[in-house]
Amino acid sequence: MEQFISRPFKLYNKIQHYDWGTKNENAFIPVLLGEKAQADTPYAELWIGTHPKAPSEIEYDGNKISLNQLIKKHPVKCLGSYASHKFSNQFPFLLKVLSAARALSIQTHPDKTQAQKLHAEDPKNYPDDNHKPEIAIAVDSLVAVAGFRPVGEIVENLRSLTELNNFIGKEAIEKILSSRDERDSAQYIRDLYGNIMRKAEEKESLPNCINNIRERLKSKKSLTGEEEQFLKQYELFGPDIGLLSFFF
Repeated sequence: MEQFISRPFKLYNKIQHYDWGTKNENAFIPVLLGEKAQADTPYAELWIGTHPKAPSEIEYDGNKISLNQLIKKHPVKCLGSYASHKFSNQFPFLLKVLSAARALSIQTHPDKTQAQKLHAEDPKNYPDDNHKPEIAIAVDSLVAVAGFRPVGEIVENLRSLTELNNFIGKEAIEKILSSRDERDSAQYIRDLYGNIMRKAEEKESLPNCINNIRERLKSKKSLTGEEEQFLKQYELFGPDIGLLSFFF
């Protein structure tokens, strides 16, 4: 046991080359690893952990094995008795180093009960049954859109987003604007946002809605932070459904 604890181990961690990652001289992850970046290859995320999609590997007894295998062989020595018991001999988190050149896709993370259900029903898209709480620590500058605004702010944004009437239906908007109960308003907003995301594939009404908002904002003398981001991200992604999230 003493030999196991005192031995230095080298971890080999997987890199995710999503297209939003930094490239060439701006690629941070190769610098962190002391490697040379491959030309025009996006370096988006470095994963350190045991996620089944990209588990870390470790040199052990002269062989390279997955970190999962090592923990399975020596759960208490690797995790400690408390964490080993609490998390059923599993590594309890995934550390990611992100290096983003442009906006990531919108993500929703299930809670533990939802994750177990989704994994059972669709293991291809939900490869593990764990929930996804996150802590983000900015190493340098970071602009993040996380969580929903207070109900009152969303209601005020909807008053000016008249372009949504033709896209999602005037009745759904009016239901929110006329509500006098914040809990009801919150539920109506959840329903509205879900309907908006489900209409993402509509070929004509979505671009018309987004483009009309863009034209209105371009004519304004002063813009809010969300309106500035809307116009900035439009230049990168065009009339993408995600642009509407800035107002929610």
